[in-house]
This record gives sequence, structure tokens and C-alpha cells, in this order.
Amino acid sequence: MKIEPKKPKTGGAKPAVYGRLLESDKLFEQEIEFVSEAGAVGKDYDFFLGKITRSPIIKSRVTGRLYFLPWSDIIKLAVEAGLDKAE
Repeated sequence: MKIEPKKPKTGGAKPAVYGRLLESDKLFEQEIEFVSEAGAVGKDYDFFLGKITRSPIIKSRVTGRLYFLPWSDIIKLAVEAGLDKAE
């Protein structure tokens, strides 16, 4: 009987990933509404809201890439941060 060596455990649970990183897309950019320029974090980003979903979107002026964060992910982040915990 051949015994397979056990594989070492690598860090346990996979970390959660929130939002989606998108390449610049002119069609997609027609569906977002400009909100403001970044202030404290630098002037290399613009903030948008989806016209239909109103979800926040960040665009890098350096790469042109977009980061989309759906409201469902924002709720998950808030719960993980302790939103539902009583003080």
C-alpha cells in the first residue's frame, strides 16, 4: 500500500476579495457619473457612481483602470468591521 505524503497547510481560508478591477472601457465609462477628484489620497484618482446601480467606482488617472465596488461588498466589509456588534 502506497502512502501519499501529506501536503502542508498553506494559510487556511482563502482571503475574501471585494470589488472588481476593470480595464478602461469607453462603453462602460458612458454608464458612470463623475463625482469628484481624490483629495487626501492624491490627485491620481477620480471617483464615479454607476448611473443605474449608484455603486462607487474609482478610476486611476495613471493606468485608466477602474475599480468597481458593489453595494453587497460594501455591506460585507461593514459587517466584518463590526457594524452589527453591540458595544
